[in-house]
Amino acid sequence: MSTERLIQVKDLDLTFIKEGKEFPVIKGLNLSIGKGEFVVLVGPSDSGKTCLLRLIAGFETPTSGEILVNGQPVTGPDPSRGYVFQDMVLFPWMTVYQNASFGPKSRGLDEKQVKEVTSKWLDKIGLTRFQKKYLHELSGGMQQRVGFARVMANDPDVLLCDEPLGQLDWVSRETLSNEILQVWHETGKTVVYVTQAIEEAVYVAQKIYVFTARPGKVAQTLEIKLPEKRWEDKELRFKKEYYNYVEQLREIITKQGSKTVEKGPCEVA
Repeated sequence: MSTERLIQVKDLDLTFIKEGKEFPVIKGLNLSIGKGEFVVLVGPSDSGKTCLLRLIAGFETPTSGEILVNGQPVTGPDPSRGYVFQDMVLFPWMTVYQNASFGPKSRGLDEKQVKEVTSKWLDKIGLTRFQKKYLHELSGGMQQRVGFARVMANDPDVLLCDEPLGQLDWVSRETLSNEILQVWHETGKTVVYVTQAIEEAVYVAQKIYVFTARPGKVAQTLEIKLPEKRWEDKELRFKKEYYNYVEQLREIITKQGSKTVEKGPCEVA
């Protein structure tokens, strides 16, 4: 596990104003994420996990405090921070290849470079034979693969994943979680991943930050010491060491409880 801190969140507050009332979403949040770590954020549905992801991406501005990535303050979106949405933001009038190549083209790469990097990621994520298809011709799981390929073709330092498997059936979720882990292992990218699925969180994470109910902050940190190449053990999800972590995490989250509060604009998880 890297000791180099890639992401630092310092004394972070986020408060929304709606109809003259204040809605604190995050209060006094501090955490750090090492280069190359796979970190998962879990907690009650009103705890600001997605808001933090959007703050790291630069889509939202904190009320106070700061976020540093590579030692630099986050002041807005940047291709070095790729964002994978729960509902894929793709262009339905484009083919799989055209969607995946959108980022490299926008960055001004020449035609040869665009083809090289796009083809690389279509191949890695199993989309090569579907590259001429349109989105309506693909399953939900295949569309998620297109979204990952498009983000990874931009070669981000940080991959921010907001419930990326939330809309899929369990078979697709298991398959894609393995593929995400393999991409992380091969590339050494830093991954910050939001999910409400406890078993999924344990399966993919090196470290889990458990949030309190809103206003969110870190209640507890859980390190997951399972084999890094988890996809190689077909029986891992049935082993006692895995389920011990699942039950430990379930207990931690249950203790946080939840509050009935109105959601802020960026809260979908």
